[in-house]
Amino acid sequence: MAMGRPKSTLVLDSELREQLESLANSRSLPAGLVRRAKIILLSASGKNDREIAPQLETSRNTVGLWRRRFLAQGVSGLYDELRPGRPRPISDERVAQLGSQDAEDETQSSNALEYSSDCR
Repeated sequence: MAMGRPKSTLVLDSELREQLESLANSRSLPAGLVRRAKIILLSASGKNDREIAPQLETSRNTVGLWRRRFLAQGVSGLYDELRPGRPRPISDERVAQLGSQDAEDETQSSNALEYSSDCR
């Protein structure tokens, strides 16, 4: 006999499932977002919070939180919300620009290195 409150059924259409699978399989997105997408996919497959939590190494409360947020807000609810505190001094666009510039600099510097066998 099941104990606790019955959970709302979670039904995903093919487009939404595909979007969540893309998030869950990403290696470039934040780990938290990937875990949240996996929580929703496992929940939609019929697993309960007790089964999902140990599989994803999180708590049952966390599984329930993200499940409820997804039901209320959809996929956008899985993303981190803005947190209070001092705003970042550099915009996200500038950070991305600097990151790509660093990668280019490393490539150019590694191509410029020449090794000599002349040991004096």
